[in-house]
Amino acid sequence: MLNKLRAIHKIGIVFVLIAIVLAVSAVLLVKEKNFVQNKIESLNANPEKIVYLESIKNNLSWGVLELVPMSYPNNFLKIGQIKERLIGRQKDFNSKMKQFMLTKTSSQEEAYTRSEIQKESEKFFQALEKTVQAIELRGQEGLVEPTTQVLPIHNSLIQKIEDQIVILNQSYIQEKQSLANILNGITNLFMGVGLAFVLVTIFFIILFVFSSNGEYDKKIQVALDNVSTNIMIADKNLNIIYMNQSVKKMFENAESDIRKDIPSFNSKILMGSNIDTFHKNPSHQRSLLANLTSSYKAVIQIGGRSFRLIANPIISDRGERMGSVVEWDDITDQLVIQKEIDKQSKENLRIRVALDNASTNIMVADTNFNVVYMNRAIMRMFENAEMEIKKDISAFNLKALMGSSIDSYHKNPSHQRNLLSSLTTTYEANIQIGGRTFNLIANPIINDKNERLGSVVEWNDTTNQKAVQKEVESIIQNAIQGDFSQKINSENKAGFYKNLGNEINKLLDITSSGLNDVANIMEAISKGDLTQKITADYKGTFGQLKDYVNNTVSKLSEIIADVRNNSDALLSAAEEVNATAQSLSQSSSEQAASVEQTSSSLEQMGSTISQNANNAKQTEMIASKASEKAKEGGSSVQETVKAMRQIAEKIGIVEDIAYQTNLLALNAAIEAARAGEHGKGFAVVASEVRKLAERSQVAANEIGELAGTSVEIAEKAGSLINEIVPGINKTADLVQEIAASSNEQATGVGQINKALAQLDGVTQQNASASEELASTSQQLNAQAESLRQNMDFFVLHEMESKFSPHHKENFKPVVSSKPKLTPKAVAVTKVLHEEDDDEFEKF
Repeated sequence: MLNKLRAIHKIGIVFVLIAIVLAVSAVLLVKEKNFVQNKIESLNANPEKIVYLESIKNNLSWGVLELVPMSYPNNFLKIGQIKERLIGRQKDFNSKMKQFMLTKTSSQEEAYTRSEIQKESEKFFQALEKTVQAIELRGQEGLVEPTTQVLPIHNSLIQKIEDQIVILNQSYIQEKQSLANILNGITNLFMGVGLAFVLVTIFFIILFVFSSNGEYDKKIQVALDNVSTNIMIADKNLNIIYMNQSVKKMFENAESDIRKDIPSFNSKILMGSNIDTFHKNPSHQRSLLANLTSSYKAVIQIGGRSFRLIANPIISDRGERMGSVVEWDDITDQLVIQKEIDKQSKENLRIRVALDNASTNIMVADTNFNVVYMNRAIMRMFENAEMEIKKDISAFNLKALMGSSIDSYHKNPSHQRNLLSSLTTTYEANIQIGGRTFNLIANPIINDKNERLGSVVEWNDTTNQKAVQKEVESIIQNAIQGDFSQKINSENKAGFYKNLGNEINKLLDITSSGLNDVANIMEAISKGDLTQKITADYKGTFGQLKDYVNNTVSKLSEIIADVRNNSDALLSAAEEVNATAQSLSQSSSEQAASVEQTSSSLEQMGSTISQNANNAKQTEMIASKASEKAKEGGSSVQETVKAMRQIAEKIGIVEDIAYQTNLLALNAAIEAARAGEHGKGFAVVASEVRKLAERSQVAANEIGELAGTSVEIAEKAGSLINEIVPGINKTADLVQEIAASSNEQATGVGQINKALAQLDGVTQQNASASEELASTSQQLNAQAESLRQNMDFFVLHEMESKFSPHHKENFKPVVSSKPKLTPKAVAVTKVLHEEDDDEFEKF
């Protein structure tokens, strides 16, 4: 037995040593794993050598660009400034080259390429120095030949640097793959060490269980109690017979959560209880542990916590199953962390895919202002604009943008570096490259620790937008000048700009159509054609303008038709008055002749009585006829007065119509003012209509005044005729007295002579009044004819012109067959007629 115990002690010492070796190996593996992971992370970023080479390449490119100031006429630098910049570039190059040469070489090929790059660089800067000297000697004209000497060296050197970058990339890819394989091997080895450590731990547990030496068992138990692994041992009946301190502490910490699923769980009374309390299906677990011959791993969920279990059977030397040992590991926090890592990885991948497929042009630069990301949209934008960009930046290469510095986009890189370095909020700017306009929106990238990680820039090619804006401005200016013929070309546009162009073209078409229709109507009105109407369908303000124009034309047609009909009636009445006046004048002449005859008869009265009797009879007949004519003249005058009053009333209607037309024109002008720019043309038309209404009102007033004067003259003529009638009657009485008593003729000759003198005066007055009435009627006739001619200027619809000159025969007066007196011309009427013609010509 003693020998057996000694053997067990020796085996225990061996396993302790193995455990120590495994622990040391685990520590070393963890350190090696961390080193490899850090190495892989450093490889994920731009390698140190490649960064140096990229910087060297940029310095070389900018060195050539410094020699070509003529590419930027507005930024021509003096020779001293060129030399100063070249010296700065050479210092920066030497610093980067020195750092690059200090890095380790991984192959002879790389070492050879390094030496070639160094030699070519020396030649390049020697050529640069010659160029500067040539510039100092010959000025700007010396740029051509030295630059052609520098460019071949520059291109050869750039090619070698790019070849070296390709070699380094391939080398780093291989190194990264090798490190990844090493990391996988370390992980597998670490798992093997862990498993071996578990087996050693299990051995110590077995020693505790099966050792017959109580002191030895106690030492093993102490060892198990102090290990960090959570260990639980159950007998063959699955009753818990051992739990180390670590697993007890784990259950105490998780007790409140476990009770959510197992309310009776108590960590203090676990010892001696059955493991069935941990499982919802105990029979399955019993069957699994009973048949356990090797390690079994599982993860169970209890009360929201996740536990990883590693179960191993305990078998005696005789092969008898004595129980099971279970390693518990609370991996709840690990799963949460892993879940968060997975979630973050998915989010990063989702963001990356979203950015790749976004239509916004996005570029990301690191803190060294090197481009580290460009999405597909910006790649397409640069691909479309590459040829134009090369006009200003000949070294621009879309395929080499990734990893290059953003300095290549700017003529003053230091300004942009200072701006982006101090950027804390959104910064927006517009730049011109190769005839294209780009809108840039830059934002800083700052993490949760307020550390600056770089900058994100949104690029927007606004060249087409600026062109469309300029085109729209040109068309609007033409429209302001009244030219609607210019249109936006939508064939070379798409999307929003195409829709905008089509809508603006529609606006120009409807505006041009509406204004042209109004202009055509106004042109027809100016030519006297009132039969035209706007028939096109318009909405809104154009619809209102259409209605107003059509209503104005209709109303004007009605007014013209009424004025034309009234002028026809006035002309007919004037002709009747003229005929009556001429007839009255003729009667007055006859009466004067009769008086002369009476005087002659009185002279012959003394010769013979019989002759007196005959003359008396003739005189009686003449007196009777004169009385009848006087009565007829009185009736005619009364009819003339009545007609004059009717004319005055009609003229009042015309004056009211002119006043209403003036109000309508004023309202139209107000509506045109509300329409703004679109109502200017109609405002002019409304103003002209208003002037026409005012002229019509003035003409109506003048005609009214003339009609009033005519009424007064006619009344005066009536009064005179009424005075003639008693004289004629008296004459008839005297003739009768002469016929009755010829004896008294001698004594009454004197009285007769006096009566004849009075009769002669009255007759002369009648003749004068008749001439005045004839003159007035001729004036009225001339004005009515002038008004009718003015109204004939307008062409109306058939229904509106039913009383037009074509129908004026209905109003044709009855004219006496006796000779007419020649009417006197009225100068005022002629002048008014000429002025009316002039106004219509202007309109």
